[in-house]
Amino acid sequence: FKKLKIHRVEAGIESHNKASIRLCEKLKMRKEGIREKYFFNGKEWIDLVYFSMTAEDIGLKRTKPTITTSLNDLI
Repeated sequence: FKKLKIHRVEAGIESHNKASIRLCEKLKMRKEGIREKYFFNGKEWIDLVYFSMTAEDIGLKRTKPTITTSLNDLI
């Protein structure tokens, strides 16, 4: 987190990919939910399981973002 200067990491994993789900659990990433039938792989609709972790989750101090964007900047 410090080296890359990031605050949050997310992973969206196909629900049948048990090895990647176990890795996220081993890393103590927080399971945020499932996006059902999120994309079609050409044969079937696939669910994605979402995990995340923030700098605070691993004991780092909260820091201010280096770049700030307001909603008005995006419109």
